[in-house]
Amino acid sequence: MSVNLIMEHLPASEQRLVQIRTAQDADDVCKRLKNMVQTGWPRSRKALPPQLQLYWQYQHNLLVVDGLLMKDDRLVISVTMQEEMLHNMRVTKESQKTVVTDNGPQFSAVEFVAFARDYDFTHTTSSPRYPQSDREAERTVKSLLKKGEDPHKALMAYKATPLSHGSSLAQLLGA
Repeated sequence: MSVNLIMEHLPASEQRLVQIRTAQDADDVCKRLKNMVQTGWPRSRKALPPQLQLYWQYQHNLLVVDGLLMKDDRLVISVTMQEEMLHNMRVTKESQKTVVTDNGPQFSAVEFVAFARDYDFTHTTSSPRYPQSDREAERTVKSLLKKGEDPHKALMAYKATPLSHGSSLAQLLGA
């Protein structure tokens, strides 16, 4: 995956990226990791300061893009921001228990049933000729938006929240 593609599809607004970059720059471990990524790692793990030794195993996965420390295609969140991010993830995860769709063939396929099981959500169907089913989808979106103060943040958090296997909806959909 190209660096530009990764940056285009990060599930965060430009404002949030600035906050993450600022927090990384204020965090001693993140600053040191950025420096190691840009200037090179020592030949042995023991040559690293103790607080960086646990990152030795990820040295080939860490990169700096536009001043942001990343592990593969994921942002590294500084210790100072982790509590806030975990709180946002918990709030968002509570709203991801049920998916309501029409009875389209793509939703009754064996692959989709396995997908729902693997990602730990309940799949409920409604009749495509039953107009009330649209209200269900609208209700889901409205309940999601009520949980967040800013609707854009709520939707971004929804898309960015990792599912049980570790990938977010945005990553799964390539959006």
